[in-house]
Amino acid sequence: MQSRENGSESVKLQGSDTTMGKLVASRSKYTDDQRRQAVVEYCVSGLMTKVSDSTGIPETTLATWKNKTDWWDDLVVAVRSEINEVILAQNLQIATKAGERVLDSLENGDEKLVWDKEKKEHVIKRVKPGAYHSMLVSGISQDKARVQQSLPTSITGKAENMTSLAKQFDALAQSFKEKQVNVVAVQEESEELE
Repeated sequence: MQSRENGSESVKLQGSDTTMGKLVASRSKYTDDQRRQAVVEYCVSGLMTKVSDSTGIPETTLATWKNKTDWWDDLVVAVRSEINEVILAQNLQIATKAGERVLDSLENGDEKLVWDKEKKEHVIKRVKPGAYHSMLVSGISQDKARVQQSLPTSITGKAENMTSLAKQFDALAQSFKEKQVNVVAVQEESEELE
């Protein structure tokens, strides 16, 4: 496993299945690990200048790898996939913690600094949210749950669309009546001929 530190960020990369040994000449002065690290740096920063500065690999070499080798793109796809998995896991953790905090707030209230008249000082008390804020939290929560399930979050319609639809139904009904009249007329004619 490789890791890259960038301030407070840390990107960890599992070993890639991409074998560069077969694709890269054995006389190359850069190891597979250095190439992988360059790809990780590129995926995180997107700038060859930063990759060159942090890895010591010249920009021209990096550009050649990026534009003229088969392994670069394969490795970029693998690294970005791993980074996306980390981000998804972090987002789930954030949503879980936020959900727990919201539930606690709805059940027990938020901590607020309030003036205690008896003690004549500020104290921290739990203050439960009002109906408006509770409904707001509920609505947002339901809306996000529907988004997760790929369900619609709102229903919209325009009067002109409904009017147009009504006209289409009227035209269809009129067409049906005209066909009914024609069928009856043909039946009457055939009865007269008999």
